Amino acid sequence: MLLRQHRAVYDAIIAGDPEAARQAARDHMSYVQDVMRELQREETRKTVSRRRLERYLAQREERLSGVARRRAPRRKPLEANESQADAGDLENG
Repeated sequence: MLLRQHRAVYDAIIAGDPEAARQAARDHMSYVQDVMRELQREETRKTVSRRRLERYLAQREERLSGVARRRAPRRKPLEANESQADAGDLENG
């Protein structure tokens, strides 16, 4: 598409037709602006989508870690005369 547009500008210049060259240049610039605008919109959509996904994953992680904390087995508090090794024995058997 771009090559064809450039060729139209070139051909009009070589033919000595300033009005056709002007119109071909306008058409080309309009096309380029439209494409650039669409690329910017697409980039914006991707950025918004990425941010939404990151926010969703962070919230999901928070919910899952909260569930894991609530379901974690409760440890028996150490008595004053129990050592860490004794506490390990309680957990294992």
